[in-house]
Amino acid sequence: MLIFGLSPDEGAVHTYKRNNVHKFYLMTNDIEKFIHEMERHGVVFDSAVEAEGGLLTNIFLPGAGRLGVYQPRRARPRELTVR
Repeated sequence: MLIFGLSPDEGAVHTYKRNNVHKFYLMTNDIEKFIHEMERHGVVFDSAVEAEGGLLTNIFLPGAGRLGVYQPRRARPRELTVR
């Protein structure tokens, strides 16, 4: 797995045995707080579950499936500065 710090975001590349398998996740530092705030706006979620290296839930998108929201349990990459 490759993880890239993209100030203030983060991107990761995971290996997979098949081509054309893509997953996109939003990240948060506090998944329970995120779920609570989004539920106040009527957003529907799966329950948060333990996943590889963190917690994972899914937002149900009308007509578009699900969007993952992930809270990592590891330290984030340090921010890179350009000189």
